[in-house]
Amino acid sequence: MKTETALAGDQVRRFIFEGSPVRGHWAHLDEAWRELRTHRKYPALVDELLGQAVAA
Repeated sequence: MKTETALAGDQVRRFIFEGSPVRGHWAHLDEAWRELRTHRKYPALVDELLGQAVAA
């Protein structure tokens, strides 16, 4: 049985793979993303690109 954990709120977590040159940040935007999108309705492509830029 697979259990999924719901994420609440905005979160940023760092990760690193020990013994490897791989590291980065994992971002989950919830409240901030919803707030940003309430100001204007964007076309789907712009909405996707904006989401990527905000996460970066």
